[in-house]
Amino acid sequence: MKKIWIICLFLCSAWGIAMAQSSKVVKVVRTETFTQKNTNNEFDLRAVGKVIVRECQGDVIRCEVRITGYGESEAQAAERTQNIVATSIAGSTPRVVVEMLRGLYSPKKCEVVTTVYVPATVACEVNDNSNMLDLLKRAAKKVFSR
Repeated sequence: MKKIWIICLFLCSAWGIAMAQSSKVVKVVRTETFTQKNTNNEFDLRAVGKVIVRECQGDVIRCEVRITGYGESEAQAAERTQNIVATSIAGSTPRVVVEMLRGLYSPKKCEVVTTVYVPATVACEVNDNSNMLDLLKRAAKKVFSR
C-alpha cells in the first residue's frame, strides 16, 4: 500500500511540474513617442512605472513610452497594453501623462518605461504614481523611521 501512495505522489508531482513548465508567457510591446517644443524651460511628467530622464541636444523635448504587456495569450497581453494610456498636453508648461485606465500597476502584468530626453536648460518635474501599495510602503517607512 505504501508503494502505491509513493507512486501516486510521484505522478502528481510530475504532472504539476509539467503543467508549470508548459505555461508560456506571451509578450506584446507598444511604443508611443511625443515631441514638444520647449516653451518656458519646464516640463511636467506624470507617469506609472519606471522613468528615465536623459539630457539631449537641441531645444525639443522628446518623450518615449514603451509599454510591455504580459499574458498567457497574445490577446490578454495586448489587452494589458491597452489599459495604459499616454497623453500629451501642450500649453505654457508641456506635460505628458501616462496612467492606468483601471486597476493597479503591476510589473508582472504590464511594464511601463518612460524615457524623457530634455535639454540641459529645462527643469523636468516627475510625479510617480506607479502603485498605491508602493505609496503606502513609502509613507509607512517615513512614519516609522522618525
